[in-house]
Amino acid sequence: MEEIAKKKVIIFTPNGFNPQEASNDNPYQKHKSGWTTDEMKSFGYEVIGLNGLKYLRGEKAKFRYKPELLWTIISVLTQIITKNVPQLSFHLFCIKNFKKT
Repeated sequence: MEEIAKKKVIIFTPNGFNPQEASNDNPYQKHKSGWTTDEMKSFGYEVIGLNGLKYLRGEKAKFRYKPELLWTIISVLTQIITKNVPQLSFHLFCIKNFKKT
């Protein structure tokens, strides 16, 4: 991606490996690897945490606990923390800006 991008590369990924099988007859939905905040930063990406605390969600980002409304509210509230502490978040939003020479 970095070789063909003109200004930046943006990656949205689970934080670490999150098991997920293929779905809707789409084999590309199966997760085969995962990346951490430290790994993405080592590649030169700015990393922002999204979707609240990692441990609230499971496969396909569904909440692990019920009632879903309560855990949605908790997830939104924890977003305040995880935005700036992406190691704790479920998803990573990674941005790498660069200029081609």
